[in-house]
Amino acid sequence: MTVDVRPTMHRRLKRWCNGTAAELDLSSVDLSALFRVLANEVLEDERLADRVAAKLKAGEGKL
Repeated sequence: MTVDVRPTMHRRLKRWCNGTAAELDLSSVDLSALFRVLANEVLEDERLADRVAAKLKAGEGKL
């Protein structure tokens, strides 16, 4: 699976992954791991799923 994101979002996500890796004393946190965790969260958390669906309906998921 490939996900296209704007360069600014990519940098922000990478910074988050790097900061989280440091906080958790891990060598790294891969973006793919982040997206897998987020996918599981949206499938398991109905309130989160509803918020995401509302943002998608509002067109927020477009590049």
